[in-house]
Amino acid sequence: MNKIKISKDKLRKLSYKITSQPDFPLYTTFLMNQASSTAQATRAEIVGQMSDLVPEFLKTDNEKSIAGWEKWYKEKKPNAVKDATKKVTGMLSNFEKALSQIDKKMVETWVEDLLITKTYVGLISQQVILQYFSSHFCQEYRLATPEEEGRGIDGFIGKVPISIKPLSYKKQKKQLNETIDVTIIFYEKNRNNGLDIEFDEEEIRKKL
Repeated sequence: MNKIKISKDKLRKLSYKITSQPDFPLYTTFLMNQASSTAQATRAEIVGQMSDLVPEFLKTDNEKSIAGWEKWYKEKKPNAVKDATKKVTGMLSNFEKALSQIDKKMVETWVEDLLITKTYVGLISQQVILQYFSSHFCQEYRLATPEEEGRGIDGFIGKVPISIKPLSYKKQKKQLNETIDVTIIFYEKNRNNGLDIEFDEEEIRKKL
């Protein structure tokens, strides 16, 4: 049995042969993508669940082509394009207002905050969390060695190896090609510049 793979680039090239592609000015697609993402313009409740709609379309007797899909989809979701467009254009208007307020001094302040404050807070978050849990479990703590870091360990609470990850990692874990076989403590910075932490206390206590 022969197997083939179609790369993302090749798939994009093939799509150009299927239908003509719009020609957008430089940076406009980036801005529209950002506006769409921020406004959540293409969420399922607005445009439909595509992973369900496409298989449903393929089971029909309609012509299997871009034109056939367009006709079927617009009959199924007649307001989707209009509703999503309204959300994107509204957010682009917000972007335009925000951009008009950005000057060199604001950019300099933002870059300094990113490189100095946020970088430092990010680096010490691990140690702060380990310190907190060492007190919580009445155990000593230590940071991981470079060799231990290579195994996904950020530090130890007593004898328990710990990995400290942002909460967003939990959502991305399935997409990442890595396996961490130690207890993970999740954290997220909150609006008050503190940390929201998620952990399995029973799991850690069993290992102590």
